[in-house]
Amino acid sequence: MGKKAKDLIKKNLEKVTDTVSKEVSKAQEQFNAMLNDLLRQAESLQAQVTEPFRKMIKDMEELREKELQRLQSEYQRMLEELQNVQQQFLERLGLARPKADEPAKTSDKVQPAAAEKPAAPAETTKPATQGASRSGKTAAPKASGTRKPAPAKAAPRKKKVDIDDLTQLTGVGPATAKKMNAAGIHSLKQIANPSEDDKAILAQFSNVRHHEKWQAEARALLNG
Repeated sequence: MGKKAKDLIKKNLEKVTDTVSKEVSKAQEQFNAMLNDLLRQAESLQAQVTEPFRKMIKDMEELREKELQRLQSEYQRMLEELQNVQQQFLERLGLARPKADEPAKTSDKVQPAAAEKPAAPAETTKPATQGASRSGKTAAPKASGTRKPAPAKAAPRKKKVDIDDLTQLTGVGPATAKKMNAAGIHSLKQIANPSEDDKAILAQFSNVRHHEKWQAEARALLNG
C-alpha cells in the first residue's frame, strides 16, 4: 500500500472520529438538558406539594402558641384571685400575717408589761398599818416616781423587715413574687424607689389587684 493510500485512510479515520465525537457531545448535551429539565420539574412539584403542608404546620404552631398564652394568662388570673380570696378569708379570721401596722401592735403589748412593774412598791406599803397617813403620803411619791421611766421602756423596737420578701405586699402571692423575681424585681427597695427599668418591669404586673398600693406599702415597710 502506498503512502498516499495510508494518508487517505488516516484522514478518513480522523473525520469519522470527529463526527462521532461531535455526535456524542451533542447527545450528552441533550441528555443533560433533559435531566436538568426533569430536576426542575421535580423541584417545582415538590414545592407545590410541601408548601401547603408547611403553611398548615406554621398556622398550627401559631395557633398552639396563642392558645398556650391564653391558658397561661387565664390560669395566672385565677391563681391571683384565689390568693386574694384566701388572704381576705385569713384577714377575717385574724390569721393573716400583719404588715405595716405590726410595730404599733408590738408597742401596745410592751406598754402594759412596763406599766405593771411600778405596782410592786405599792405592796410594800400595806404592812405599814400604824401610820396610815404617813404611808399614804410616802407611797404616792414612790408610785409617781417609778412611773416616770415607763414611757422610755415602752418604746417599741423596730422590727427588721425582710426586704427580699415581696409577699408582704397586698395581692402578691408566692407565684407572683416568683414571677417578679424572674423579671428582675428582687427587693422592696426597687418598688419603693423604682428606677426607669424597674418601672417598666412593674408595669407588666399592672393587672394584679392592689398593684397601685405596692409603692406606698413598700415605703411604709422600709421606714418601719
